[in-house]
Amino acid sequence: MGQEINLSSFGQEDFDLFAKRLDEETRLFEGLCAANRLSEDGFVIGFEIEAWLLDHGFFPNPVNQRFLDTLDHPMVVPELSRFNVELNCDPLPLTGDVLSRAASDLSRL
Repeated sequence: MGQEINLSSFGQEDFDLFAKRLDEETRLFEGLCAANRLSEDGFVIGFEIEAWLLDHGFFPNPVNQRFLDTLDHPMVVPELSRFNVELNCDPLPLTGDVLSRAASDLSRL
């Protein structure tokens, strides 16, 4: 995450590195499960929406830091490029009118 990929074909070394990193992440997750570090509070839902900042010509506008500084909201954070931002919500219990509540959270954000 966070690294541009400029290749369109990959060699065995690339696949081996991917497999190694996938194995590392899997072992990390297994460790979290074994140590009871995951929530057991039931099912939850949330959102993470990536948005592009565009100029008046509808081209990417690399002003996300100025946008974030002006907005000054903890649930809106920078994304990978200077023209992206990410909108987030707190996790919501997956019950009742959860989709309406999530939509309301997004509208307020």
